[in-house]
Parts: sequence; structure tokens; C-alpha cells
Amino acid sequence: MSLQAATPEWLSGLRPRTQWWLVVFCGAIASLANPPFGLPVTAVLGTFLFLMLSPWRQTVRRAFWHGWGFGIGYFVPTFHWIVEPFLVEPLRHGWMAPFAILMLSGGLALFWALPVAIGAWRQSGIVTVLAMALAEFARAHVFTGFPWAMMVTTSVDYLLYQGAAWIGPFALTLLFWAVLLLASLLWKRSPSASIAVFGAMAMLTVIPAPKGPAPEENAPLLRAVQPNAAQAEKWDPDKIPIFLARKLDSTSAAPAADFILWPEISLPHALERAGPLLEVVAARAAGKPVMVGAQRWESGELYNSLALLSEDGAIADNYDKAHLVPFGEYMPLARTFARWGVFGLATDGQLGFSAGTGAYLIDVPGVGLVQPLLCYESVFPDNVGNTLERPRLIALSTNDAWFGQYGGPRQHLQQAQARAIEQGVPVLRSANTGVSAVIDARGQILASLALGEEGHVDHLLPPVLPATPYSRWRDAVFFLLVASAAILHLLAPRRLASRD
Repeated sequence: MSLQAATPEWLSGLRPRTQWWLVVFCGAIASLANPPFGLPVTAVLGTFLFLMLSPWRQTVRRAFWHGWGFGIGYFVPTFHWIVEPFLVEPLRHGWMAPFAILMLSGGLALFWALPVAIGAWRQSGIVTVLAMALAEFARAHVFTGFPWAMMVTTSVDYLLYQGAAWIGPFALTLLFWAVLLLASLLWKRSPSASIAVFGAMAMLTVIPAPKGPAPEENAPLLRAVQPNAAQAEKWDPDKIPIFLARKLDSTSAAPAADFILWPEISLPHALERAGPLLEVVAARAAGKPVMVGAQRWESGELYNSLALLSEDGAIADNYDKAHLVPFGEYMPLARTFARWGVFGLATDGQLGFSAGTGAYLIDVPGVGLVQPLLCYESVFPDNVGNTLERPRLIALSTNDAWFGQYGGPRQHLQQAQARAIEQGVPVLRSANTGVSAVIDARGQILASLALGEEGHVDHLLPPVLPATPYSRWRDAVFFLLVASAAILHLLAPRRLASRD
């Protein structure tokens, strides 16, 4: 059968440019799954419509551009907030903003263009789906990775993403695409069956997820501090005392909390020079454990750190951020770029932060083993639960003021919910401008403080669930599914494989 004959009749009659804009529209529909809209069912709809266009039945070149167009339609609206960090100091960085959104979205769209082209090369929807799932895995790891805004993670509040506790986000992505491929292939033979399969997937994105078990009556009281320091004002000498007073007042507020978490880099001094201030913080906490975010210098290296204070304000333990933000906390080829006056957004004219040693547990009195995370680290499934012992709590300290007050901070919050679901471990999230939250082990937000508000959020420590299958086996299920599907496809008769 020729490509022209295999392509849907109404589609083959459209001009190539019109076809391309049609797939961009499909991606745009899917993008509505992400905050600020937050409609996960649109990810199902947009992907289904894209697969209904049978992109694997195009020429390889045209399929590549269709995959890239679908990615552009999805990523450009999703990452609207990427311009915000460049507008904190518009005279210095503002010129980079349009390049940032175009380069980020265009680069991420390449991860979707290649699998669609591979599917067209093999003339197979199955190959397209397998390659797409592998591409999402690659997106999480290549060039330090950026798995932000995976379609399945938009459903953290709904039943669909509960499956990640069993098989993880990448295997769930594979099943997501495979089910919608089945729905699209059934359309010509049985529209009712196609609608049934589509509807089953859609229902998983609208049925609310169950909450985890309720905290025990004597569980420790957790507190996340939120000073609401806008990034452009955070280091203003006239504003620093105001923001510091907010954090200290939240620390000592009644009722007394058993564990208090401050946002990322919330001390106005480097950690090694903040001794008197740390004593004040500990005194305000009345001897209860406090974790504070700060910069730290050691042997000429700058670290983004999260320190646990003892009763007298001494540093009882410390964690250094290991997964840094490229072009934000460090610059690739930093010394070369420094000659041109180009530095990372968060480095204040320095060559950048140095990376810590990796996953770490801190024994917090009254709470137990806590895994600290800093901001960007919560985006990566591999960064959580990869310790010898299982944590009782994940303490996530972040500064989402960089992302503005629209979709970015809410998308970042979803990443924390996803990590809780995957590991079955609750999360305490302190965000400088919001959203600060206590998240249970099923990813449900139990208490939160909205964007742009000052204060703190309290909640009893939610129970930890038994170790999830994903926390034990990680991505073994994903690779087993990929290998099994690939072997079956290769062993199938060529004619059957080409017809899927």
C-alpha cells in the first residue's frame, strides 16, 4: 500500500503547511493539561487526535516535522513562564527571554520529532509509541535532563498517576501512548470501541486520586515557611530585614512546630558567616529542629545548601544541592562565557555553584530520616529514594519566585506531588513565594499557602506508605515493557507489523 493510500483521505487532501499547523494545534490542546489551566484530560484528547492523523504513515521527513510541530504546540504554551527569570533584571538578561522560550521549546520538541520519524521509517504506530516513550526517558537524562511537563505527571491529582507508584513515570508514559494508539487504530473498524478505549483513559484523568492514611494524633507538627520575597526585591538591602522578620515570626508562631523548613537560600549571609543569625533562628524555634537554605563556601567552591540547626544554632548537618540548573546555577564552559560577561541567572556574577555529592539523609530529631531536596532536584524521579535507607519525609526547599506568579510555580508543585506518589513518602515543601505545602504519600495536598502570600503552613506529619514497587525496581518495568514490545514487533510477520 502506498503512503498516499495509507494516509487518511481528508488529511492527504490538505496542503503540507496546513497539515503541520494541524499537528501544532493538537499539541496546543495537550498543553492545556499543564497549569495554569490544569486540565489533564486535554493531554488525552490532544495525543489521541495526533495519533488519529497517523503520522507514521507520512514520509520520514514529513513525519519528523509533524513530530516537531506537535512538540512545539505542546512546549511553547507550557513553558510560557521561562521568560520570567530573564525579566528579574531586564536590562541585564531581558534580551535572552525570547531566545530562551524558542530554544527550550524547539530543543525539547526534537525529542518528539525523532521518534515520529523513526515510526515513519518503519511505517509502524507501535514503533512510534515505543520510540516516544524512550524519547521521554532520554529527555530526563540527556544533557543533565529536563523531564518537566511529562504528560502523565499532569494527572498527579487524579487516578492515572497513582500507577507511577507501581511502574514509574516512563512505563506509565508508554502505556498512555499505547492505549491511545489502540484507540486511534480501532476508529476505522469500530468507532464505538475506539471511543470506549479513549473514554477509559480520559476517565483516569478526571477521577480524583485517593488520599493517604490520616496522620496519627501524636504525629510531629510540620511547618513550611513562606516569606513571599519577590526575586527582584529579595536581596534589596532595605527589604532584607522585612523578609527576615517574616521568616523569624513564622518560626516562632503558635502552636510550636516540631520541624520547621525555610525556603531555598533564605539567609542573607553565607552559612559560615551566619553564626549569630543562626542562634536567633534556633532561639525562635525554641529548640525544635529547623532547616534553612543558604549559600555556603568551602575551599573556594560555592554551594547551594540546606542546613539542619541544633538547639543552640550550630550546624548539626548539611546537604549540598547536587543536581544544578544549567544556565541558572552554573554555565557550561563558564570561564569562556565569563569573558563575554555572560553568567548564570542565579550566580550573581560568579562562575556558578559547585555540585554536592548526591542523595543524602539527615536524621531530624522527633521526625526521623529526612531526605533534603533543593528546588530543581524535585523534577527528577532518580533524585528521590536513592538512599540506602528509606526516608520518613522529603524536605523540599525551593525558590519559585524565579518562575513568576502564573503557571511555572504550579507546574513545579506537581513535580513534588509526583515524587511523593512514586516513593510513597510524604513531602514538606517550603517555597519562597509559594506554593508551600504538605503533601501526603499519595501525592495529595493536605495543606498549602497560595502563591504571593506570606506566612506559613502547618500540618501533622502524614504516614509513610510501604515501599512502592517503583521505589524498589525503579525503571526495570519500563525497559522490560519496551524490550518485550520490540521483540514481539520484530517477530511478527512484516505485513502484520506494518498494519499494527
